[in-house]
Amino acid sequence: MTTSTPCEAMKLAEEHGEVLGGRVLGQEIRARVVRLVEAGEVVTLDLEGVLAVSPSFADEVFGKLPAEVGDNAVIFSNVSAQIQEVADMARAGRSGNGSH
Repeated sequence: MTTSTPCEAMKLAEEHGEVLGGRVLGQEIRARVVRLVEAGEVVTLDLEGVLAVSPSFADEVFGKLPAEVGDNAVIFSNVSAQIQEVADMARAGRSGNGSH
């Protein structure tokens, strides 16, 4: 019996391009991650090669996802400073500060 958790890596630039935009794409990625986590996977979202993300995409992936699956189920890697800034704003918008 092993104690390690399987890990699934999603290379977002390879799968979706250098600019990740739109709520629909964010929802699709979030749904895929949730399915993997429910199957017992720890998921790495690798943003190597991603140049920009839209605020709506960031809300779906950085804002909603950790709250839905837990902070330890998803690992974000190769996040640039610019994308981190957008991710932080998405999380802040979900922190119960009265915004939608």
